[in-house]
Amino acid sequence: MDENVNPQGVGLHYNKEDFRQAQRNGWEVLNALKKQIKPGMNEKDGRDAYAAILKDFGVEKNWHPPKIRFGPNSIKSFRELSDEDYRLKENDIFFLDVGPIINGYESDVGQTFLLGDDAPSNYSKIISDGEEIFKLTKAQFLERGLSGPELYEFADNEAKKRGWLIVGEGANGHRIGDFPHHVFFKGNLRTFQQKIVPDLWILEVQLRSPDMTFGAFFEDVL
Repeated sequence: MDENVNPQGVGLHYNKEDFRQAQRNGWEVLNALKKQIKPGMNEKDGRDAYAAILKDFGVEKNWHPPKIRFGPNSIKSFRELSDEDYRLKENDIFFLDVGPIINGYESDVGQTFLLGDDAPSNYSKIISDGEEIFKLTKAQFLERGLSGPELYEFADNEAKKRGWLIVGEGANGHRIGDFPHHVFFKGNLRTFQQKIVPDLWILEVQLRSPDMTFGAFFEDVL
């Protein structure tokens, strides 16, 4: 199918409430994974923990590979390779980005967390700023019906005001829905000019520190 014919299309059996439930279940999976992340783990250990959790939830596959980024790897965008040898420290930062397929629907959730009670204050600040920028940008969507470029212009400006670098090359938002959404659209939200239909798009916000030593990521559905 030509992705320009119906970029916000869905399958014949798509149900909005079923999709929303799948997204809620995705958050349950992510929170279960968060509880398994411990100091001394590397990212492969995290992926192994995720695979075990999927079995517990009865999930057989993902629509995208999990991205588990520890410490300085938190600056990496989706397609960048991590330093797989890095192991989490006692007071560290990490993010999880998972996309399990649940009852035929694509869930996609991502969030950044701290380990320990004495992590640097700028770690907690970049996490809270990223989540606040997401909330403010989504509010702009709900109130003003902004296009993809307008939404990301707003998010980018909010990041700059707070002193962070924005990751634009691999965190541009994308379609979501019943699997596979790619039959309708393979592009990203940042460049999508049409009026956006709710419950069909993921907004991604990824920030980096100015010295490129740590970052934060948050995503959820618009």
